[in-house]
Amino acid sequence: MRLITCGVLALVAVVGFIQPAAAAPVYLALGDSITFGETDLQYIPSFGDRGYVGRYADTLGASTGVRPNVINLAIDGETTSSFMTGVGRTTPVIGRTDPILAAQNLNYSSNPLTPQLTLLQSTVAAQQSAGNTINTVSITQGFNDVAALASLPTSTALARLDSTLATVRTNYSSILTEVRRLLPNANLFVLNYYNPFPADPGNPAGPIFAAG
Repeated sequence: MRLITCGVLALVAVVGFIQPAAAAPVYLALGDSITFGETDLQYIPSFGDRGYVGRYADTLGASTGVRPNVINLAIDGETTSSFMTGVGRTTPVIGRTDPILAAQNLNYSSNPLTPQLTLLQSTVAAQQSAGNTINTVSITQGFNDVAALASLPTSTALARLDSTLATVRTNYSSILTEVRRLLPNANLFVLNYYNPFPADPGNPAGPIFAAG
């Protein structure tokens, strides 16, 4: 009995030194090309730890001492509708189809037909199952809904602007509701856009974005 007791005490002593692994902080980025960091249209495949997302992750790391793991699910050309369906993105270049745009983000390389919403849901479940905490979420959405109007005559585009923005509001509300349902305690940043078109006076999107 003495040997068994000593063995148990030794086991307890060893186990006492084993510390559980700390949960890794995660920064989850959602949205379109602005979030993905595809701002110069070079179409370089990546996991999206770049642009403002990479810089903000650096800032979080500097303030907390631990840089979060970045999971960027954004897709170039994403609209508030394609976020949920995976189809109908606003392509910046003719010929870049929905799967091609998604495949730029290497998080979709195994299945570029997956909607961003679906990958969001499975990513949250996987991170929580791994014991990681998604502390921060940022999202940009809506630019490409409006940009799609640039393919129309300006008068037609302006006439459709209000209904387009109404659709954006409805879709965005649904997206943010789902994000908050999945991650009720995360810091959620909903980012506005800059208007780049005053620097390109001949761009047909200029009047549309000025009005919108």
